[in-house]
Amino acid sequence: MLKKSDNTETENEHNFNNFDIGFYFNCSLTDVEKEEVLKKNWKLEPTFEFPNTVIFSGKDKRSKNLKFQYRWLHTFPWLAYSAKLDGAFYTFCVAFAKSRTGINSQTPGALYHKQSVFDADIS
Repeated sequence: MLKKSDNTETENEHNFNNFDIGFYFNCSLTDVEKEEVLKKNWKLEPTFEFPNTVIFSGKDKRSKNLKFQYRWLHTFPWLAYSAKLDGAFYTFCVAFAKSRTGINSQTPGALYHKQSVFDADIS
């Protein structure tokens, strides 16, 4: 994980914001880092350009272009987007999950890898 020298929102050599939740994902976090995930995660600008993600679904495996929607960050306050990992994450799982969490001991990961509430908004 990238360590920060202060609480400013600077960017690293790959131009990812230091508070991008992707830097905290799948790590053993200190209490300070957990607080950062919950209170200081990266706030995207409304003009941020989300990349398209192509998925194949249905019996005929037709392709669909999906794009993360900025409004989801306001609709779901527990949601955080990672440009580093190109995915949406449940902030509480990133902060507190060990190796498995939830029903049936699921492995934590980006929400967009599975069919979810976000599939309803196809661009």
